[in-house]
Amino acid sequence: MAFDLSSISSARDPKPPITLIYGGPGLGKTTFFSQTPGAVFLPVEDGLGTLEVNAFPQPSEWAEVMSAMETLYTEEHGFNWFVIDTVSAMEELIYKQVCRDEGVESVEKIPYGKGHVMALSYWQQLLEGLAALRDQRRMGIGLIAHAEIQRFEAPETDSYDRYQISLNKRAFKLFYERCDVIGYAAYQVSVRKQEQGFGKAEVKAKGTGKRLLHLSERPAWIAKNRYGMPDTIPLAWPAFAEALRVGVTGETPDSDTDESAEQQAADQNQGADTSTTESQAA
Repeated sequence: MAFDLSSISSARDPKPPITLIYGGPGLGKTTFFSQTPGAVFLPVEDGLGTLEVNAFPQPSEWAEVMSAMETLYTEEHGFNWFVIDTVSAMEELIYKQVCRDEGVESVEKIPYGKGHVMALSYWQQLLEGLAALRDQRRMGIGLIAHAEIQRFEAPETDSYDRYQISLNKRAFKLFYERCDVIGYAAYQVSVRKQEQGFGKAEVKAKGTGKRLLHLSERPAWIAKNRYGMPDTIPLAWPAFAEALRVGVTGETPDSDTDESAEQQAADQNQGADTSTTESQAA
């Protein structure tokens, strides 16, 4: 097909986002996505707890993952969001399938690290299926992941530790490229330096129990968004939805939505364990 100037278009067709939220355990990542309108979950690990949500059965094989996506793609339904909980657990299903393909007990038994390379074809299948649900069925995609600390070898500075998605580095690159939003969820922490005398100081961290969602990358964590959203918002769906709406449309933020999000975040934060706070925040 040949292109000419008449084929150029300036029309915008904003698609639902592919959104990945990662962080430590017990922060409310699953609760966050349970508030999305018309969500259906694929619980790859048992993380739904007492949440009342629409969900497929927990898959034990890779074929069941593909079957769930095919069902949403081909059958009529009223779901607006497809949420995978978690992609970190999905990695184990993919390795299990690779081992079956190669007739080995562990992916590490495949020489020269080729098992992790073989797994990429399954990750590609997953991402292509999610893109089809987003593009053809206009479904938002929610992905939940665990966090881990990795050493980052920065070319222009000394190396340092940072939080990132708990996945093999090759799979991580795929998700980093494909996702429209990657948010790092953490508790808010304030740091105070207390002088001890004789030139010594003790640094103490204090948790507030407030859960935050960081949407811009910093040295301490991986994050991104393609919509000009704020650097940090409360870990609550109303705050995210409003920030996304403003980013896509360029309209003025709704103050009533902001207040609703703050109240919802406060409700979620009530009773938070401050000892957990100090260990989970960046």
